[in-house]
Amino acid sequence: MPEISNDLRRTVGPVLLLALVAAAWGGILGGGFRFDDLPNIVYDPATREGAVFLDRLGWGLRPLLRASYFFDHALWGWRAAGWLATQLLLHAATVLGVWALARRRLPESAALLAAALFAVQPAHAEAVAYLSGRSVLLSSALLVSALLAHERSQDSAGPAGAWHLASLGAFALAVLTRETALVFPLLLLAWEGTRTEGPRLRSLLPAFVAAAVLGLLLALLPRYQVLGAYSADLRSPGASLLLNLAALPTTLSLWFRPWALSLVHPIPEVAAGSVLLGLGIVAALAALALLGRRRGSLPALGAAWVILSLAPTHSLVARRDLVTERHLYLAWMGPSLVLGGLWARLEAGQGSRLLGALGAGLLLGGGLWASQQRAALWRDEVALWSDTVVKAPLSALAWNNLGAARKEAGDIPRAAAAFRRALELDPDDRTARFNLLALEMTSFRALDSGSPP
Repeated sequence: MPEISNDLRRTVGPVLLLALVAAAWGGILGGGFRFDDLPNIVYDPATREGAVFLDRLGWGLRPLLRASYFFDHALWGWRAAGWLATQLLLHAATVLGVWALARRRLPESAALLAAALFAVQPAHAEAVAYLSGRSVLLSSALLVSALLAHERSQDSAGPAGAWHLASLGAFALAVLTRETALVFPLLLLAWEGTRTEGPRLRSLLPAFVAAAVLGLLLALLPRYQVLGAYSADLRSPGASLLLNLAALPTTLSLWFRPWALSLVHPIPEVAAGSVLLGLGIVAALAALALLGRRRGSLPALGAAWVILSLAPTHSLVARRDLVTERHLYLAWMGPSLVLGGLWARLEAGQGSRLLGALGAGLLLGGGLWASQQRAALWRDEVALWSDTVVKAPLSALAWNNLGAARKEAGDIPRAAAAFRRALELDPDDRTARFNLLALEMTSFRALDSGSPP
């Protein structure tokens, strides 16, 4: 009977997780192409023209991501629901991968909870509901698959060599989707260094060699050299590090402050106190990862996973948006496993089971509700940018985009008011000035012809 019960759990687990993903994020299917989706996808001829697409692949910049856009257009045309269904499937695949990995470290019920908590994290909205966030979704799904294949390669039974190749192949595809995936060997090191059976460090060498080769190839591509020069011109590595440290507390807090989630976040104040706080968080996580490292230490794995997942985008690289939610996507796997481990401990104690059940219910229920709210906002562009200007009232970008959304909805007077507010905040904002001028010219011509604007 115990074997039947376990088999039933393994069958029901994926069904429950898929249902949870659909309940939390199914609302995004009513959305559309937003903001950067227009220049990145809709207006880019490589999305719809085969010859341009093949030429673009030669540039070497995220070719697998570009291929996913091309094939989505071939399948769905410009029906946004189909594109967003792909987003939903990628998130579901990552959730199932997290569940499979969690089962290697946790009892069945705790592994299911860890994957469920990963599924309903409301900070995922910018990755799941935003087509321009696909690079994060697709690369994360591939990295989780690479880690799973690595685990299978270490099993005593089965063709280890084939699983090694599968792991390296998934890793390479992740890098072709998003260059930050080069961090995979370090994530693999964190995973192996906290195993119950002890680390198998020799198995990590192929991944480090592959990362070195892939990194060298990217560095030689002209497009990446241009991006590197742009980053250096935008800000020096030292200044970038200080700014990223100052922004880190706000960024990490978004996991636990769903009411603060927004498309645009106020720029954190770069003061000594904020930099020291960010540095203190990094030091605390690093100490937990290194000093707490022992066989089967989930807290050490969780801490290392967060640091390493965020390192490519939150260290020396210059970024215009210092607080960005989509970068938190893969990093949330670490805390999810830690919370699953805490649940397992509470479940093992008779007096703590009720506390654990209440805590798990609150986390899942709160995450599900908050995710549904974010998905609902992403369905309506006016609502999305209205929410954004409430949370970032001094952002000219947010007000300009609210104006564009209102114009698209036919609310011309309020669109003009939003464009004017953007110009009050930033008189040099050429986009807002052009939008306001175009709106006024359209309205003038409509009035002159006697037709409604």
